[in-house]
Amino acid sequence: MEVDLKLVITLAGMGVSVIGAAAVARQQIKVLIEQIQDQEQRMRAADVRGDQLENLVGVQMQRLDILSKMNAPEILAARNRELSKFETLISVLRTEVSALRSMHNGEHK
Repeated sequence: MEVDLKLVITLAGMGVSVIGAAAVARQQIKVLIEQIQDQEQRMRAADVRGDQLENLVGVQMQRLDILSKMNAPEILAARNRELSKFETLISVLRTEVSALRSMHNGEHK
C-alpha cells in the first residue's frame, strides 16, 4: 500500500471537513440548548401566570357562590319574614312604651 500525496491531501481534506462539521454541529447544539433554555423559562413563567389565574378564578367562584347563596329566594323570603316580625314587635313595644309614659306622667287609665 503506497501512500502518495494525493491520498494524504484527500485524507487531510476529509479530516478538515470532519473537524469543520464538528465545529458547526457544536455551535448548532449550543444555539439549540440556549433556545431550549429560553423556551423552558417562558413555559415556567406561563405556568406561574396560569396558576395565578387559576387561583384568582377559584377565589372569584367562591365569592360568587357566597353572594348567590346570600341572595337565594328562600333566604331572602326568610329575612323578609324576620324583618316583618321585628317591625310588628317594634310597633307593639312603641305602643306599650307610650302607655307607660302616659302612666308615669300621671294619667292613669
